[in-house]
Amino acid sequence: MKNQNRPSASVAFLRKIILGSTLFWLAIAFLSCRQAVATSENASRELQQIHLQLDGTPSDSVNVLLRRAELLQAQALIPDSTRAHTYYHRGRYLHQLGQLDSAAILFHDAISLIQAPISRRQLAYFRMAWAAYSAAGEYGECIAISNTLGELIGPAAPPMQKALLYFIRENAYRQQGDFEKAVEYNLRNIEQLELARDTQGLVSAIISKAFYAYYVDEDIDETFAILDTLVGQEDQYSHNLNRYINGEYGVYLFFEGLYQRALESYQKGLHHIHQMEAEPNLNVYLATFYSNIAEAHIQLKDFNNAQVFLDSVHQLGLESIPEGVRNSTLRYQLELVYRNRQGLGPIMSALDSILWYQDQQFLRRNESDLRALQIANEKEKKLLEQNKQEELQNLRLRSRQTLLLVLFTIIILLGYLLYRQRQLHFEKQELQLHQRLLRAQMNPHFTFNTLSAIQNLISKNPQKAISYQLKFSRLLRLILKNSTANFVQLDDELTTVEGYLELQLLRFPGKFDYKIVLEGIERDSLNFIPPMLIQPMIENCIEHGFANIDYKGLITITLSKGREGFLFCSIKDNGVGIPVDRIDYSKAKSTKLIDSFLKKLTPRGLSLSNNTARTTGEKGALVEFLIPCKNAPNG
Repeated sequence: MKNQNRPSASVAFLRKIILGSTLFWLAIAFLSCRQAVATSENASRELQQIHLQLDGTPSDSVNVLLRRAELLQAQALIPDSTRAHTYYHRGRYLHQLGQLDSAAILFHDAISLIQAPISRRQLAYFRMAWAAYSAAGEYGECIAISNTLGELIGPAAPPMQKALLYFIRENAYRQQGDFEKAVEYNLRNIEQLELARDTQGLVSAIISKAFYAYYVDEDIDETFAILDTLVGQEDQYSHNLNRYINGEYGVYLFFEGLYQRALESYQKGLHHIHQMEAEPNLNVYLATFYSNIAEAHIQLKDFNNAQVFLDSVHQLGLESIPEGVRNSTLRYQLELVYRNRQGLGPIMSALDSILWYQDQQFLRRNESDLRALQIANEKEKKLLEQNKQEELQNLRLRSRQTLLLVLFTIIILLGYLLYRQRQLHFEKQELQLHQRLLRAQMNPHFTFNTLSAIQNLISKNPQKAISYQLKFSRLLRLILKNSTANFVQLDDELTTVEGYLELQLLRFPGKFDYKIVLEGIERDSLNFIPPMLIQPMIENCIEHGFANIDYKGLITITLSKGREGFLFCSIKDNGVGIPVDRIDYSKAKSTKLIDSFLKKLTPRGLSLSNNTARTTGEKGALVEFLIPCKNAPNG
């Protein structure tokens, strides 16, 4: 009997252990579930408060709030609609920083979490996604976004939702050059905006219709007939819309050479601006119209009034107006000084203003970015420290397994912090290097020498002096335009190089020839490269390679297809060559800057060597390097 009872007692004891363990883990699971539910509810409420703050938070606090929101979403179960709104705000933040690719991905993630029916707030996800992909040149993605929107809203959607759908498609096809479809969706957009009684959107769509009539159909009469329907109904619109209408109307009149009528239209728009109240963009509107009016006065040769309106822009403060308006104002000032024939002194003064504001513009932009990154980094450290303390308090109440998991999470967070600090350090160096490159783009001595050469030529050959002065003005405009972009089209860069060489030939007539050779690429193709990389190399050829030679120099610039994403560039001259003790380009300041810049963007930097022909005894220098190349300015 004893032998039979022992197994039964052992089994019963084993059953009790299993039952007790099961009940224990069920209790732990139940408590964990309750805690998880409570945590999720608290996290959702906190996320909603963060979203409310993000709708009107200064830019220096946005990143801190977004980091907290992302941490909450990683720790708790959050509804898709709330998660989507976090993605949307993070995308907006990156879009403002110019990180278009990352912003577009976040907007796409937000859209993927939307379910029908969509709210008015969720429509903003599609508009911002279109803006990001459009700015990045991804027009196919814009069409895909519109298709997703069309599937969600359906054929019975409200007019405002359909209007946004047609607006995205219109602009995507317009940017792709498919104007037939763009015109079709523009008309559909107008129809829906009329049903929705959206006056502001309707005016914008009608102005787009005038654009197609002018640039696509080349029907000037139709263009002004469309615009006249808006101008003739001014009493139905707000002062802000009338400002917009008269401003656009004046632009088309100006393009047609109707400068007096354009001036009158600008003045009407200016009148409506003066009637506006509590408008945050008032100074921007005033500066734009003052600048346009000054341009019209210049064309009408009314130089006194042109100067009055340019002075009005200066009184508003050039630092407080958009970059495009400021650059136009400075350009008009230079043109006014030239056309008014005020002499070399005012031209130099106007030129100094352009260069000074350009320099200040980049300084402010770089300092602002660095300051924002520093503030965000400090606040991130504080936030991580607070989260760390919270985690340590929770660890005392959890099991050893949970403790190990939290420790692993902390290690990942610390690793991310170290990675983030390295990224901030790299970005700071990159901004400083970029700033130094832009500040060294054109030698001031070249500017002074060119103007002096033009001045000396005025008494000898006035017609030729005017021609070179126009070339110099075009070169300055190109440099000003190119220096504000990270990538410019190959044709624009070569035009700048040619303009520079032509002005150097004015200083050194008959001193040298040059030729530009393109192998396997077309000059007008969609190849975009960083600006002002070739010009410093050419300057070295002229200033050093051709110094003290008794024969005619020759510069050969060759561009060809390199490895994927790069162009191969070689610059060869037949000058005196490079002394052996100076062949290390790291000793030269300008080439050192360019070499450092290229090493960050290409597999290698500059290659500098002597190019000696054994058969003819001809000397010279050879510079070879790779240039980063894209198929779109922001691609």
